Amino acid sequence: MVSLGEFSHVAVSYESGWSSVYINGSLASTQKEGGQDSNPETPVLFGAMLEMGAPRDFFDGALDEVIPVKRCRY
Repeated sequence: MVSLGEFSHVAVSYESGWSSVYINGSLASTQKEGGQDSNPETPVLFGAMLEMGAPRDFFDGALDEVIPVKRCRY
């Protein structure tokens, strides 16, 4: 759980068809998902979802130090 008004480190990894969410270094959730759209025109969104070509469900907060990487470090 992320607490209101407190800093939290949230990391998400995608590997072998599974997404994993880590909060403050602890595994919080996993779920089976399809891969990222292979169309290079599809945007990568942080703090929103893409539905029918448009971003929606915007995160109501601040994102700081977003760092996309190509490998998972456990």
